[in-house]
Amino acid sequence: MKGQSSLEFLSFVALSSLMLAILYGVVMDQQREAVQYQVDRNSERILEKVSFEVEMALVQGDGYSRVFSVPESVAGYGYEVKLFDGRAVLEYDDEKVIGSSRYRGDEISINTTETNVFRVINDEGKVSLQEK
Repeated sequence: MKGQSSLEFLSFVALSSLMLAILYGVVMDQQREAVQYQVDRNSERILEKVSFEVEMALVQGDGYSRVFSVPESVAGYGYEVKLFDGRAVLEYDDEKVIGSSRYRGDEISINTTETNVFRVINDEGKVSLQEK
């Protein structure tokens, strides 16, 4: 009788361990997806903010100047934002997030490896971004 209960207990423990391992894998996958969604959403917000600042400089006209800041990093990495031909592109690590912008001039960009504070300037209809 003791031998049979030991065998039943061992099979119960093995089956329980297998179920926990499967559950752990599913939870980790869901958590990874949630973190990636958050990183993508933060990247989109950064693109929207930089695009808005550049578009505001275009609308306000010559002499407009404003200081703004963006987050220091995305997913722990410094990043670069480029605006050109109606596109906004954020690049970090080996990832790229693409958005849209109304800006259609020459390529302008910011890089957060040195600073996360920038000045947008409209000088005679030409918009530029400078580190602050």
